[in-house]
Amino acid sequence: MLGRALGWSVAIAFAAALTYGFYSVWEAHVRASISGADLPGSEARLIIAAILASGLTLGATALSWWDRRKSLRNERQKKGFELRTEAAFEMWGAATTAYRLLSKAETGGFSRNKAETIQKALVEAERNTLLFEGDLISAFQAFWQATDALSEAMLAARADQASVWKDGIKRYADKYNELKGLLSSELKE
Repeated sequence: MLGRALGWSVAIAFAAALTYGFYSVWEAHVRASISGADLPGSEARLIIAAILASGLTLGATALSWWDRRKSLRNERQKKGFELRTEAAFEMWGAATTAYRLLSKAETGGFSRNKAETIQKALVEAERNTLLFEGDLISAFQAFWQATDALSEAMLAARADQASVWKDGIKRYADKYNELKGLLSSELKE
């Protein structure tokens, strides 16, 4: 915004400098032709006006470029933040889906279909880990491994899913809460 406003100001100053330069040269030539004398310096005025106008144009161009560059940088940062936010919400959605479907084991309602739904959600969310680094990726992978282990144990113990859930919930909830905390802190940045 600043660059554009300054750009217009500089353009007006550029036009004024050129007008002054041409007017000075014209006036000097008119005086010279009336008096018949040669007035030195009229060409110098034109050169000075041209240099001033060129400097102002260069300055306006630099300010416009700087303003546009700053604007593009802000847009890129905003889009990067939006992508990371969306990715974090998708990862959180997959983790929540996994947790809720696994909790069906309390009533013995965990099935192979639910296990496949969990895997599909986690596979889709995994692509979002490319936008993050370090602890968040590790937490997501640890959560996924814990989900797989608990899911397989529940499918193996068809009749006693509630006790498998009861035995595994503490470790699983720790992984879930760790991922939740990292995603939450990522969204607050």
